[in-house]
Amino acid sequence: MGEVDGVGDGKELSLRFIFRFTEETDKGPCQREVYLPMSVFTAWEIAEAVQKLGEEQALTFARLAVTITKITPDEPPHLTPDETARLQAAIDRLTGLFSQQWETLEDRVIDFTYQWMLRKAMSREVAALFASTKLGPQPTDAYRKKVDRWVKAHGMAALGQTKRRPRK
Repeated sequence: MGEVDGVGDGKELSLRFIFRFTEETDKGPCQREVYLPMSVFTAWEIAEAVQKLGEEQALTFARLAVTITKITPDEPPHLTPDETARLQAAIDRLTGLFSQQWETLEDRVIDFTYQWMLRKAMSREVAALFASTKLGPQPTDAYRKKVDRWVKAHGMAALGQTKRRPRK
């Protein structure tokens, strides 16, 4: 089985997906972690595709992609139960990058950045920079206020306050 999480330093437009899983070995179960670096833009595109396709179709597509990479002249490709479980965990995690289906691009962008900020994998500055690429110029402070209003309007957990330098 697998678990997928995302981390980032909050300062760059890159994230790392962490795949955690247990493998059976000759010596018993072995815990493993695999890190997959990914740009915020790639994570966005994948999350958008998963949302548009739906979880089942996204999983079918992922199975096909992995199966294609395993084709050899000697043996027909197949996925092991562990590989299937890892794919399912990844699709579940990518589905979770949006809290729900949103109609507007602005809602999807705010939710996407909110989910990463909530995990402390994206700073408000990076969120505003990313949002600017999708929605047009978004100054950090204005985007912070927009996200805070959006979060409150949708009854979601407030983001932690950023520490500011004391005024002189």
